[in-house]
Amino acid sequence: MKNRIIYLFRKQFTKGSKRLYFWLTIFSLIPILFISLIIYISGVIDPSLNPLAGGNYDFMLVFFSQLLAALDPGFFLEYGIVDGTADSPGASTAWDGGILFLVCSLLATFSGLMVVATLIGIVSSSMENVMLSLRKGKTIVVEKNHIVILGWNDQIFSIISELQLANENIKQTCIVVMADDDTEMMQDEVSNRVSLNNLDMVYRSGNVLDIDDLKKLSIKDARSIIILTGLKDRDSQALKISLAIDKLTPGDWEFKPNFSVVVAMEKEENIQLLNDISKNTITTFNTHLLQSRIIAQCSRQAGLSVIYNDLLDFEGEEIYFFKIDAKKRSKYNIFINKQFQDVSLALNNATLIGIATDNKCIIQPNNDYLIQDGDELILIQNDDDNPELTKDVFFYEDSLNISKKQSELNMNILIINWHEDTPLILRDLNAYLSSGSNIDIILSDSTLSEVDSDIKDKLNVIRDFISANDLSQEFFRKLNLAQYDSIVLLSDNIIPDINISNISDAKSMITLLQIRLVLKELGRSDIPVVSQIQNPQNRDLMENEESYDIIVSNKLIGNYTCQLAENPRLKQVFDEILLPEGSELYMRDIEDYVKTKNKINFYTVVKAGAKQNELVLGYKIRSEDKAQNHGIYLNPKKSEEIEFFEGDQVIILAENEKNS
Repeated sequence: MKNRIIYLFRKQFTKGSKRLYFWLTIFSLIPILFISLIIYISGVIDPSLNPLAGGNYDFMLVFFSQLLAALDPGFFLEYGIVDGTADSPGASTAWDGGILFLVCSLLATFSGLMVVATLIGIVSSSMENVMLSLRKGKTIVVEKNHIVILGWNDQIFSIISELQLANENIKQTCIVVMADDDTEMMQDEVSNRVSLNNLDMVYRSGNVLDIDDLKKLSIKDARSIIILTGLKDRDSQALKISLAIDKLTPGDWEFKPNFSVVVAMEKEENIQLLNDISKNTITTFNTHLLQSRIIAQCSRQAGLSVIYNDLLDFEGEEIYFFKIDAKKRSKYNIFINKQFQDVSLALNNATLIGIATDNKCIIQPNNDYLIQDGDELILIQNDDDNPELTKDVFFYEDSLNISKKQSELNMNILIINWHEDTPLILRDLNAYLSSGSNIDIILSDSTLSEVDSDIKDKLNVIRDFISANDLSQEFFRKLNLAQYDSIVLLSDNIIPDINISNISDAKSMITLLQIRLVLKELGRSDIPVVSQIQNPQNRDLMENEESYDIIVSNKLIGNYTCQLAENPRLKQVFDEILLPEGSELYMRDIEDYVKTKNKINFYTVVKAGAKQNELVLGYKIRSEDKAQNHGIYLNPKKSEEIEFFEGDQVIILAENEKNS
């Protein structure tokens, strides 16, 4: 029985602060009642002399006097009971005849001090629990129009950086991050790696697969949701989180307007499954296909990585949708029933690359395509300001130099290392390169044994597998790097884990330095080297004036994720540009478009491209190779006058010649 009572007593202290306040009140009143009862029964105070009773003497007044003694030790001085200084004539007599009263009152005072001390301890503990709960991120988020990031991996830093750039004109955009990690750790990591200015960061610790934890994030009031999966079972995580999001929104995948959910996945069949069950309301993309397609395109021509980085981040040029609406009085209504080519030439500070109509994007339509009311222009421009119109377009007709360009030359490409995306890169290169092209692949003995033995038969561009366990300078000298038109250095792995990726980047950096030294010895520093790394911090260490084609995997995926979070329809645009079957980027000799050593405006170059069914996006100045932008100018003002020289190039969007 005794143990049972002790157990029940102790159990009360585990019920939280409210139960503690209740029992503290009970335990503080019991001794005061007991002391008051002793004073009342003993009759030690003469009612006629009691300064509190006023001639009346009852239990409630005695209890009140002891309660005051417990709550306020200065009670004795106030009524002159101790020193007899009160105005009441019986004060000194109360002292002389009320020793028991004074002793009991002192006991009540000591009891009150213990109660107050205990109360301070409970309040302090409660406040500490509240602060601990806030630090742990367990409280409910009450926000609207915010951005939610579910999960944590190395891509989050580039995502937050890009979201800051995308929302720099919006005051205090709120980003809520939930992951299994400690909130203080997340906050410290982001603060150390991202310079935060206009973002209001909120961190919550919880299980992103638990619907009860997700309820705390006000998901139904969010503007967009970005799902970041862990290292294992990434696709199953994405599916579970997506199902939970559906439950926390109106349901049946009926998302509100301007609400987007973006998730990167690994397998095409899982992407198709999520698209089917979500009725295509969730924007999904394949991380492996994204990286492999960009690497494949960049390995064909130096400088394309700079253009893709510019289009995918929120600095410099971006892709926007601009709607033509006859219901609104606008100067752009003149575009209705105008041909695509005429509209393209009328825009001075924007480059028209396609049309969005009937929920689909048409990249590089025919020049005679007629713009209709309700169509949206797909533009490359510097900001989301309105495009600038030019009424009187002037061309330097005498400077046009349209010549039949040679077809793609045969290329010899060297690929170093092998990971799970390498077969995808080879597949795309097989679609781009001419039949006389060759690809050699360097890989270790252990990796070679795991490679599909039939891959050479499936992809005719593969010439040889070169086994090498030690990539030294001597090895590259014997290999004769001068025979290759392009070199692709792949990471050992593409796992979004900082510890694993840093080890891989370190190996890549050593190999790249060795390749540069050997190429310099051969006098062939002009051979482009496309390098794949994982972490953006390592880019500055690897980049120099000779080699600027560096693909940062984590930053690439993070930037692409942010673009889709801001506008999911951009996926259709990038799919068209990155697929071998569609229109893609090329860099051609300027001499095949206009005459060199003549000062002309960029309208003339655009017109030269239009005559060959190509969209001109910009140009590259060879003499500025070592500048910060490597001489690449995307979407220049068409009225701008430039003088081109031999070796300069024009950036175009055109159909793949091999598939056309």
